[in-house]
Amino acid sequence: MRKEKVLVLMSAYNGEKYIREQVESILKQSEVEVHLLIRDDGSKDGTVEILKSYENYNDIEVYQGGNLGACQSFFDLMQHASTEYSYYAFADQDDVWQKDKLKEAIRMMQGEKEVPVLYCGSYQLTDSALHELPGRRASEKNISFGNALIESNCTGCTAVFNKRLLELAKQQIPREAYMHDWWLYLMASAFGKVVYDETPHMMYRQHGSNVLGGNTGKINQIQRRIKNFKNMSHYVPAQLAEFESIFRDNLIEEQKHLIHCVTNPNKHPWKRLSIIREKEIRRNSGVDDWIYKVMFLFWRL
Repeated sequence: MRKEKVLVLMSAYNGEKYIREQVESILKQSEVEVHLLIRDDGSKDGTVEILKSYENYNDIEVYQGGNLGACQSFFDLMQHASTEYSYYAFADQDDVWQKDKLKEAIRMMQGEKEVPVLYCGSYQLTDSALHELPGRRASEKNISFGNALIESNCTGCTAVFNKRLLELAKQQIPREAYMHDWWLYLMASAFGKVVYDETPHMMYRQHGSNVLGGNTGKINQIQRRIKNFKNMSHYVPAQLAEFESIFRDNLIEEQKHLIHCVTNPNKHPWKRLSIIREKEIRRNSGVDDWIYKVMFLFWRL
């Protein structure tokens, strides 16, 4: 039986502590032919020396670049990626994948080769030593273009996608994308299909600056959400404006209408009220959706 070829794209930055363990977990993927393309994003520790130890591996290619930050580093990886593969995946440098991660992603995506398809899913939170931590339970996701306008359901380290989606991304690399995974979620929800896996197939290591906010009380959670939404007031409209500019000829009128609801809201409160009643534009969490719409109504977004 022919194994599907998968190219895993990894951006590395000062990852000497955990990167070798992650690379080894990727190479151990079952029932797929896996290759790794790694870009070093200007590391200042021993990451480059570790990556050099893989120079003689036929299934690993490493190249170095300036410090672009995670988002643009992954876009650079997509530009460098050959289109000879059937599937592609993003990988962070400090996680650990279960052996069936790619196999299960491909199983859920098969039969959809004619349209852009994005797979994403849940993950198991762990501490730095890979001991399991309590995390959010997987819940039903609102996978839609309207959701993608104001929220990303795709955690980049879980993302696997087909060649059609890569080719679409390669047409023009955005400068205003908030994150590379959100951009893929926008494209796939607009022009193809998104599949979400509620079963974790990877360990999402928590350490240092990447620790997710825990349950610190309802008031603190609401305050954190409000702060996040205020930060959205610039980057979401900018991201959507560029998305419409790049894909104007591909978008249908209803999609353009939804984009304009977010990027060009009428200042009159009654007009804004009609926009927040738009059922297609909503976040997954009921609390998040309520806070977002209240802030939108009173011109805070």
